[in-house]
Amino acid sequence: MQKKYLTAAVVQLLKRTGQLCSLGLVVAVTSQASFAACTYTIESEWNSGFTANISIKNDTGAALNNWAVNWQYATNRMSSGWNANFTGSNPYSASNLSWNGSIAVGQSVSFGVQGEKNGGAAERPTINGAACGGTVAVSSSRANSSVPVVTSSSSRSSTPSQTAFLIQESQAGFCRVDGTIDTNNAGFTGTGFANTNNAQGAAVVWAVEATTSGRQTLTFRYSNGGAATRNGSLVINGGSNGNYTLSLPVTASWTDWQTVAIEVDLVQGNNILQLSALTADGLPNIDSLTLTGGSVKAGNCGAVSTSSAQSSSRSSSSSSVAAIGNPVPSVGCGKARTLQNGRITLQSGGISRSYILDVPTNYTNTHPYRVVFGFHWRGGNAEDVATGRTVSTTTWQHYGFKRLAGDTTIFVAPEGIGNGWANSGGSDVVFTDNILAQLKNNLCIDESRVFANGFSFGGAMSYALGCARAKTFRAIAAYGAGAVSGCSGGADPIAYFGGHGVQDGVFPPSVGQGLRNKFVANNKCTAMNPIEPAAGSRTHICTSYQCPDKNLPVRWCAYDAGHDASPVDGQFVGGGATWLPAEAWKFFTQF
Repeated sequence: MQKKYLTAAVVQLLKRTGQLCSLGLVVAVTSQASFAACTYTIESEWNSGFTANISIKNDTGAALNNWAVNWQYATNRMSSGWNANFTGSNPYSASNLSWNGSIAVGQSVSFGVQGEKNGGAAERPTINGAACGGTVAVSSSRANSSVPVVTSSSSRSSTPSQTAFLIQESQAGFCRVDGTIDTNNAGFTGTGFANTNNAQGAAVVWAVEATTSGRQTLTFRYSNGGAATRNGSLVINGGSNGNYTLSLPVTASWTDWQTVAIEVDLVQGNNILQLSALTADGLPNIDSLTLTGGSVKAGNCGAVSTSSAQSSSRSSSSSSVAAIGNPVPSVGCGKARTLQNGRITLQSGGISRSYILDVPTNYTNTHPYRVVFGFHWRGGNAEDVATGRTVSTTTWQHYGFKRLAGDTTIFVAPEGIGNGWANSGGSDVVFTDNILAQLKNNLCIDESRVFANGFSFGGAMSYALGCARAKTFRAIAAYGAGAVSGCSGGADPIAYFGGHGVQDGVFPPSVGQGLRNKFVANNKCTAMNPIEPAAGSRTHICTSYQCPDKNLPVRWCAYDAGHDASPVDGQFVGGGATWLPAEAWKFFTQF
């Protein structure tokens, strides 16, 4: 018998009118949901604002066409958006563009918004619309995953219909806490709760064995009677299977226990789950971890499943850059700090050169930090990059990364010769080598997470480093760039992010596309001609290439603007509300 499917909207209408049984049709019941999954994810957050991603995943039995959704904030307000048509001023509505109006079964589309918090926190509103059917996933800030995080004030699992596996501090599967097991705050379950040391990096570790690879919901029961949110970094198998930022907000008191849940992917076999503090206050008190969604049991605290290892096409065993995984601490870890923030001078190639160093205020010599180099444009200087003064001193420091990173990253703004990066005889590459050597010896950095980005001439310098130092840098980003700093070597793969204005009159779009295509080829990605916005549309379109190695992605963002490093949708001249930093930062922090 031929099966016939009803759209979700029709089924709901018929249910309400009592006509479903009188249709004379055979309705095939499938495992797919009746509605799309509509997810609101906070991508990044800073003192005054935020960026968010709204995703619509088609979990129905038929294609969705011409979608539209809406939402409303309490105090937050939207300032800009991309990849959708927007109307309204709280409530806001978004509908598809011509190129993303059809969502095939199992596929998803997403669009982004940027907004102001207006003195409050970044909200996570309900996403409404005919496609959503009132089913909404609410997500917390993340590092590199689009997996939704659901928070609630209840201590029960967010998916009670599925089998749950509970791990408490006295049970198998609980590996360690960097601190103590305490009992002094009432309301805990089991024999106590994990109380980490008041230090950044202090962690709680669990081990679970999964029967099959797949999605699991992890629910953490915690209390945070402190004065501020104590976010944690959740790393699955040393980062090979995910690196998430888990928001752990303040609770009413240390005896008020609440839950926060996150969906992650576990591999078949043993999995090590590590939740580490991102602030100097340590983690909140952790009472228990519950896993829901598949068959799991207590794992081996001394092993990580071999199925979690990720292959890499990098051929040099001497390189510190490898597959996504544990940090590679530099020799400066554990040493007393000798380099202070500000302008630092060193000798390179027989001449005196300088750079501006910006180390987190809560720096500790036991935590290996990510390092990001920001190269200035022709006629610019290191001060311009470090302060963001040419665009906005509050939102564009270090190409907008400073406000997104918080206290997680060391930033470097090198000074070019003659306000440029001619890189004569490779001199600027050597200068970068000299800076990095100084950082490794005198600060605690993660040698596997060193990045470079820049605009125009600075983008050209980042590209030159991608060519010459692909085994040193984890990824590079080039905005409005050409190849004027050269490309010595250029045969090795490296993760590459490119951004370019479709009306760039300094380096025409074809120039930026050529830089991108080099690493599309080096990374063995599938060649394609991404859709780009039309001149006059005042929008942007970002495309991720299909690459065989997830450690070597290529992402391309084309925008309707000229030679501009801070494009803003809806206007030709950029500014502080630019969407580009959040896109590039998301690309860097996936590693």
